[in-house]
Amino acid sequence: MEEEWVKSTRSKIDEIRRLSPKDRLQYAAACAQCASSIYNSIGGWMSWLTNPVLLNDFDEATLNEFFGFFKKFTVEFLEFDVNATQKRKPAKRGIV
Repeated sequence: MEEEWVKSTRSKIDEIRRLSPKDRLQYAAACAQCASSIYNSIGGWMSWLTNPVLLNDFDEATLNEFFGFFKKFTVEFLEFDVNATQKRKPAKRGIV
């Protein structure tokens, strides 16, 4: 099962690397594809991190390495999220 996941995920990585959107709609679709890939991966991580039996497969140094990555990734992603939210300019809707 893990071998299939690795193969599928490597294929997804290659697919994402090849993305080269040309307009707003393609940028949105490419961002959605990236976010979906992250979402799916995070779901797997949550399954691992909440399973004490599986966590026994990793030593403390490896878990520390995972934490370092997740901490850096989380801070950078949340900073990106805040900045993106602040750039949003809601379209004016309604009758003028």
